[in-house]
Amino acid sequence: MKSIDYHDFQLRHRINLREYLNQFYSLTFSQKNDQYVCDQTPTLSIHVDGKYENTWIRSNVSKGVKNKHGCFLKYGTVINWEAIEHDYSISEALGLINKNKRNLPDYKTTRYKKLEVMSMQVASRFRHSRLPIVAKYLKDRGIDYAPYAKDFNIGSPKSYGPLVNTLINHRLTEMEVIELLDDLFIVQQPYNYQYLPFDPSVIVPVHDKTGGFVGFHGRRIDPGDKRRYYNTGYLRDLATEIMYGEDKQDIQDAIATKKQLILTKGIFDFFICYQEEHKQVMATLNKGISAIQFDRVMKLQIDEIVVGFENDSERAKIAGLMSINLSKVRMKTPKLDSDLDGIVTKKGLCIDDIIKSAQIAAQD
Repeated sequence: MKSIDYHDFQLRHRINLREYLNQFYSLTFSQKNDQYVCDQTPTLSIHVDGKYENTWIRSNVSKGVKNKHGCFLKYGTVINWEAIEHDYSISEALGLINKNKRNLPDYKTTRYKKLEVMSMQVASRFRHSRLPIVAKYLKDRGIDYAPYAKDFNIGSPKSYGPLVNTLINHRLTEMEVIELLDDLFIVQQPYNYQYLPFDPSVIVPVHDKTGGFVGFHGRRIDPGDKRRYYNTGYLRDLATEIMYGEDKQDIQDAIATKKQLILTKGIFDFFICYQEEHKQVMATLNKGISAIQFDRVMKLQIDEIVVGFENDSERAKIAGLMSINLSKVRMKTPKLDSDLDGIVTKKGLCIDDIIKSAQIAAQD
């Protein structure tokens, strides 16, 4: 279940609130100074820019007044608006908005565009400040990241303070940088590393199919008693829906040309395939594959899937999903006793060898 925070952020920055209210409530707005004021109800206005961009406020309502579902009547986002106008709960309002937003064009607020720029600056900073211990770890895992590090922004964080100082320029104040990083869920507060751990980690930014930034995926190189993998930002809500690599055109082209998808679980398996010029690869970034991810895979123009999961239960799950699917996509399962990158690094096999073994395994 996606969090309300996730929905609020997405709807506040990805729906043009003026177009929404115009289309579904016949309300029009005229710009006056730093706000859009409603022509029909002048007490209603919409913020133009800044942190509260694309939110509305009613000037004739007291600040603390709420409806019976707990929504403030004075100000809010499109979620609050629908909950108030229809006397809905927040969850009911979300259903209505998700249905209506299909009729709206793609939209990004100015702040959302800043967040995307900021995410790339953060990712670039991680790449250029890659810890030596992380570079060694990548090498030990057989990842020759140099040729494509820029394309995927493979890196690692060092500390938060220098990151903020690096990002501050004549267009962004220190406070705005901190607020933007908060929105990206890099940190909760300055020097509070709640969201993005500063343990030595391999970090990659993750984007959806349209190229929109959704968060960072990390793998601790020495997890100890902590979890090895973690996601930040809205990737935590979208982890079962995103396919890592689906935003890259060369990957889409390779899949379309070869009519094949190599399906992996983690980023190291993904990069091993990619660096061996098997770019028809995507990663699920979680255990096995979800039904939503499987449905996305089935929409690709492919003839076969090479399953790069070594866990029996994960392989069984995708086999079960394949068995109830009516398409003619073939499933090939290599006989794996470890991760793909481990087989390549320790056993000296190449991805071609593994794919051939999958063909033999399928015949057997």
